[in-house]
Amino acid sequence: MEFGRLPDPLGQWLAPLHELYERNRAQLDSIHDEQARWDRFCEMNVIEQVRVACELPIIRKAWERGEPLAVHGWIYSVADGRLRDLNVTVSPELGNTKTVQAASTND
Repeated sequence: MEFGRLPDPLGQWLAPLHELYERNRAQLDSIHDEQARWDRFCEMNVIEQVRVACELPIIRKAWERGEPLAVHGWIYSVADGRLRDLNVTVSPELGNTKTVQAASTND
């Protein structure tokens, strides 16, 4: 996987993906099959987006009001047409809303 410097605003939009790759470079680079490496990177991105969503004020306020809101991490495979649950769910019912780390436990 190679991320080069992209011109703004595209570079700014893709910066979180570049940062995610850099944080997980060792794991991703250890996957020799290119398709498997991209698949894992996409899974990591879903997990990261769950974490980001859980930090949003609208989500936090809903939880503070006691709303039964859960944030799920699912991924769709174009290759086989299946929607897979990554087992990354954050909700008050699970007792894991206090920390954003709850969204990264499967990372």
